[in-house]
Amino acid sequence: MATKCVKLSELKVADLRRELEERDLDTSGTKATLQQRLRDAIIEAGEDPEATLFEGNDLGKMLEKLEEKLTQNASSLEEKLTANSTSLKTELLENSTALESKLLENSTALENKLSENVSSLKAELLENSTVLENKLMENSTALENKLSEKLEEYSNNLTTKVTTLENNFSSLKDEVSGLEDKVTATIEARMNERLRVLEERIAQPEAGNSSTTPLITQTLNEEGGCTGTSAQVITQTGHNGLPTFDGKMSWEGFKTLFETAAQINKWPSVTKASMLCLSLRGDALEVLQTVPVAERREFNEVIKRLEMRFGHQHMEQLYRSQLKNRIQKPAESLQEFAADIARLVRKAYPSVPDDVYESLAID
Repeated sequence: MATKCVKLSELKVADLRRELEERDLDTSGTKATLQQRLRDAIIEAGEDPEATLFEGNDLGKMLEKLEEKLTQNASSLEEKLTANSTSLKTELLENSTALESKLLENSTALENKLSENVSSLKAELLENSTVLENKLMENSTALENKLSEKLEEYSNNLTTKVTTLENNFSSLKDEVSGLEDKVTATIEARMNERLRVLEERIAQPEAGNSSTTPLITQTLNEEGGCTGTSAQVITQTGHNGLPTFDGKMSWEGFKTLFETAAQINKWPSVTKASMLCLSLRGDALEVLQTVPVAERREFNEVIKRLEMRFGHQHMEQLYRSQLKNRIQKPAESLQEFAADIARLVRKAYPSVPDDVYESLAID
């Protein structure tokens, strides 16, 4: 490339920047700015900027022409791209419209086919369900008729058997009721008569001591309440052969004594009730008068009435409080203290087993 010497004012922008770059100066700015910056650098170096010559070439002009051509080409290319994009956009729009129409047609056709298939399937299912429903109805009707016949047959058989059982039960109930009435009337009559006689003789102890015991023994033997040996024990027990209770002595003590006598003589429940009635005096006998005659043969019922009047179940809390606060008195022996503790334990906890009493007393 041909070169020539030129003055500072004749340098192109590219030449100015090259000269500034060689001097490590800033290369930015307009052409006038670059010229002034280079002139200041030459002056600072002690040279005359107007007399200094520089190597120049046509590169700057070439670059400027090239830049101009590039600008023109870019504008032309942009116009062509704009035209092509518009044409392409139009073509794409036309193609998309055509494709959308085809898709709409295809979807409509597919929807129609699906609708036809669904209708056909519905009709087929409805027909099959109707046939199945008819078959089920026929089968259920037949089964219902069979079950109804079987149930009616079983019901008739059961009714016949129940009627027979009711008749037999009614007949047996009448027989038992008649027998029960007879037995009850006979027993009540005998017991009432004996109790009446015994009460009359008890009311006259001075005149009845010698004859009451044989009557008791006779009553027990007739009821099957004791053997001959037991009857002998009764006649040898003491006053009238029985411990007596008038409501003034300890109910628990009398009850223990009576239970012991009943255990020794092996009295059954009916005999125990009769013997308990015979042993009552005074206030206790008045309590017996409140018990119906039919219930006097029930040992537990008579005991219950006497417990309500003379028992100490309602005093358990009192006995427990006394047991809790009981201490040995100054003049009281250890044996007396232990005996009283055992008594309070028995009264405070009457339903506790015997093997627990000792541990309760120690505590």
